[in-house]
Amino acid sequence: MQTVHEYTLLQTPFGELYFVLAIFGLELVINMGGAEITGYQEWLEATGGASPLYHGKNAGPIGS
Repeated sequence: MQTVHEYTLLQTPFGELYFVLAIFGLELVINMGGAEITGYQEWLEATGGASPLYHGKNAGPIGS
């Protein structure tokens, strides 16, 4: 079964809140408190480019 869409909220260590939405594999990010996504880009660099959809609280066991 194909996942059409999924989403999560990401709060960076700097207190910024981002809405992350993936539609058919295309990941879109909206800063909920401003117009810049610099904090999101820094978070990606710090986590090795890991998607917030599969990182931290959303990381599951392999094969799930």
